[in-house]
Amino acid sequence: MRISVINNLHYSVFNYIKLPNSFKINQHSIYDKKEKYLFFKYKELLLLLINYKKLLKDDILYINYALYSIFTIYSQKTVVHCYGSDVRGIEDFNYIKKFFIKFFLKRANIVFYSTPDLFNHIKNINRNCHLIPQPIPQEFFRNYPLIINKKLKVLFISRYHPTKGWDVLKSVVSELGDNTNFEIFCYKDENSEIYKSLVKLNKNIHFFDIQNYKEMPDFINEFDIVVGQVKLGVIGRSEVEALALGKPLISFINKSFYAQHDSPPIYNAKSCNQIVHLIDKIYVRDIIYNPEKGKKWAHKYFNHFSVSEKLLRILENNM
Repeated sequence: MRISVINNLHYSVFNYIKLPNSFKINQHSIYDKKEKYLFFKYKELLLLLINYKKLLKDDILYINYALYSIFTIYSQKTVVHCYGSDVRGIEDFNYIKKFFIKFFLKRANIVFYSTPDLFNHIKNINRNCHLIPQPIPQEFFRNYPLIINKKLKVLFISRYHPTKGWDVLKSVVSELGDNTNFEIFCYKDENSEIYKSLVKLNKNIHFFDIQNYKEMPDFINEFDIVVGQVKLGVIGRSEVEALALGKPLISFINKSFYAQHDSPPIYNAKSCNQIVHLIDKIYVRDIIYNPEKGKKWAHKYFNHFSVSEKLLRILENNM
């Protein structure tokens, strides 16, 4: 079976999974380096449709990112994989974008989604939808050396996005920034108003640039605690990577999203007081974290073997 894959940036499970040799994967990247974000103008999409038509002659067309579901017009057997902001809150999109995405998602034979909360956004558009998470590369499951820091290093790993709860996290960073026992690290994004406000705090806060993905395991391993999103109710790929590395993760999950399997072994918190209290507890060792719990959970649901097996089973049953 031959699969044509439409990619944007790193949005492709096929970068990290392995299918049997009977499957031939032809990946096509449509990322334009001139574009700052993941969205193209509709005129540019039409040009992409014309340019890529000759390439898309395989048995299955696998489209990463809902915006590019327009490519479903080229094939009778199509899969669209949604990753988050492409469908999350779709009812609040402008009319044209909402109509556009809904229309082409309905055309797809299968819709995959990468985090459990997305089911609520997709189920009424296309009922043949399934959870296929972004698998974690094997590098995150290796044994990395234990690093002992003089001060507790806390990594705030989430992007400055409204769904991540930075209205709360900003207060956490401000409070921890006054404590000389901690070193606080946040993402550097000079276009973000949240980043600018954190810089103005003039406290004990360090900012890190975007990391080369191959260097992420070593980068995350340097920290004692990782803080993720505290609003969305599900953990994303970066947070799962922290668990895979055995790091204590403070984040917020809505357990109803994880009803079909085990909830992730995290410290569940969503308020400033809860988060600061947990970090203090870990610092004075009132809480002793077992890193094996996070590693086992991440490996069970996110290693490329289990994701490949599930994806293959769904394709074979539906195509």
